Amino acid sequence: MERARLSRKSIRQLAFQTLFMQTFSPDVPIDVLLSEVLTEQYQEELSPQLSFDDTDLRYLKTLVETTLTNETQIDALIEKYSKNWAFNRILRSDLTILRQAIGEMKFMPTDDDLEIAPPIVVVNEAVDLAKEFSEDKSPSFINGILSNILD
Repeated sequence: MERARLSRKSIRQLAFQTLFMQTFSPDVPIDVLLSEVLTEQYQEELSPQLSFDDTDLRYLKTLVETTLTNETQIDALIEKYSKNWAFNRILRSDLTILRQAIGEMKFMPTDDDLEIAPPIVVVNEAVDLAKEFSEDKSPSFINGILSNILD
């Protein structure tokens, strides 16, 4: 059976979509949301002869679960570094991107198979997600918060 490989950028985009959906459907199991996102994004490529690489799927699932498991600690960091901006006023898309990036940078388990990306790469890709999925001012807002967390 052929195994499709996903780039880390694709994995982060899928994680974002899953986490964003979860904010609207908190009672739906994460595995169901992940399956929906994968099917929606890759329906043309999916066939009985094609499946995703186990390491890629494990990274995706670990990223989503790590973000959700550490949400309280992550939100405390966002509140700390989002000076002059009320937490409850942060756009849901921006909040999801921030949570995911902080989850990956600060809380992902160290595992030889997962090859955790350097934090600066995570920041750059979070900014790219904001450019694609949020408002015009969001990339600089996200970059500012994540850069301050790195310092």
